[in-house]
This record gives sequence, structure tokens and C-alpha cells, in this order.
Amino acid sequence: MPPTSTTPEHPVATDHDDESAPHVETRQENPAGPDPTSHETRVDAEPLHTPEEEAELTRIKDLPKEVGVMLMTVGALGFVLPGVVGTPAVIAGGLVLWPKAFGKVENWFERRFPKVHKQSLYQINRYLNDLENRYPEATRKG
Repeated sequence: MPPTSTTPEHPVATDHDDESAPHVETRQENPAGPDPTSHETRVDAEPLHTPEEEAELTRIKDLPKEVGVMLMTVGALGFVLPGVVGTPAVIAGGLVLWPKAFGKVENWFERRFPKVHKQSLYQINRYLNDLENRYPEATRKG
């Protein structure tokens, strides 16, 4: 039995002046996946957010910093107290306070746990809707 390679080889045709003898090069693919420094983009890639989710995230990012601190506090309590889910509140609070850093965390969370992410957005938006109903000026930047 011949030895097998763990890296697949694919022929790559190249242009040459000598058309009578076609030249074929082989390149090995990286078994760890695509090169992160490569500038190739997938055309068929799914968008990360639906338009509704994008509107919800924009709403969260546009909240005042005080609401972000409150969400972080609720999230921290959610890790300690039973019955309160803390991760969505921490991520939402982080999006308000540090949008760039927590935007990456939120994108990772959505890719890793898409159903939980969708439910988390629903939960946070219910919380924010209730906050707006009780305190109409609390969620507006002023």
C-alpha cells in the first residue's frame, strides 16, 4: 500500500511560451485552513446578520454609556445569581461600552452559537423595550 499524504495536492495550470508541452504545477493546501493573511474573500459567504438583527445591534450600540454599565452589571449578576442569564447582557453591555472589541466577541458568539445568539438578541431587546416603556428617556443619548 503506498503512503498517503495528509495534504491534498491540486494541479494548477500555468501559462508558458512553449504551448506544445503543458506545464502543471502542484500546490499543497494548508491543512489548518485558509491563510488568515490572504486577501481572498468568499463571494458565496453568508452575511453574518439579517437586516433585523443588524438593526437590533445598531440599537444596542447606540445606547448611552450608562445603559451599557447597567447591562454589564446585570450580566455580572447573571453569572452569580441563579435564574438570570448573564452572557447576553455582558455582550450587549460590552457592545455599548466598547463596540470594536465586543463586536468581535459578538461575531464569534454568533458563528459559534447561532441559535443562542438569536435568542440572546431577542432577550436583550425585550429587556430594552421594557426599559424604554418604564423610563422613556433612559435609552436615548442626550
